Amino acid sequence: MDIRAYPIPTGTALERFSQKPGHYTDCFATEMKAKVTLAEFVGTFYTTPLFKAERLVLRCVGIRSSDHDARQLAEGASEHFAAWQMTVRTETELLMKAIGRTSSWFGIEHVGDTTAPETRLLFGSVVAPKPSAGQGIPQMGPLFSGLLGAHRTYSKLLLMSARRRING
Repeated sequence: MDIRAYPIPTGTALERFSQKPGHYTDCFATEMKAKVTLAEFVGTFYTTPLFKAERLVLRCVGIRSSDHDARQLAEGASEHFAAWQMTVRTETELLMKAIGRTSSWFGIEHVGDTTAPETRLLFGSVVAPKPSAGQGIPQMGPLFSGLLGAHRTYSKLLLMSARRRING
């Protein structure tokens, strides 16, 4: 499946973070030949088998979640899910702040027409740097740099997993 790095969309909550000094942001995209809502995307994403493995790890540290919780968030009936708290929600994007310095971002873009609907599914991340003791630009550090490749691969796999599940 075609999962690729994608420019951070203009005017989004993700773009605001991309403009902050020292912050890491990324965005990955894939297209589907169907009209997909943000609620469908988010609910599916958080209930894929791959993400359920992450939920299992979180459960080991006392952070519980269920498919019902994921659907509540997706439908707008809740503002939190597992370790994440909703900070921005519109019809086309959702920004979830996690415990610590990370956030997850979901977006959709409808790019087809009514005769051939198509939706671009977008998934991005934000990692805020550690606060700087001086006046220099905050930095991420060597641990972040060492894990960046794994993070990017995992993000692509999560998006691919959601796409497959939406396709049925």
